[in-house]
Amino acid sequence: MIYDSEIVTAIYQGLETLGDTNQMIHDFWVSELYDENDEPIPHMWSGDTLKQIETDVMDQLSDYDAPDVECVMEIDYTTQQ
Repeated sequence: MIYDSEIVTAIYQGLETLGDTNQMIHDFWVSELYDENDEPIPHMWSGDTLKQIETDVMDQLSDYDAPDVECVMEIDYTTQQ
């Protein structure tokens, strides 16, 4: 499977933000994205997963008073699988 670099980059950004705001949710997503051998699970690296991670990030940022944390993840989902 070929990964879309924009999606992969945005997922990494989301994971980084979650790592700064809620380690439990971060760890959940890591367990969903990687198998027990720490290999990526190809079908999980998708626009659908990114949307779910973005929702978690935005929920955390709305509860987290940190003006120095910025979430910038803009992708046109209409062109993504």
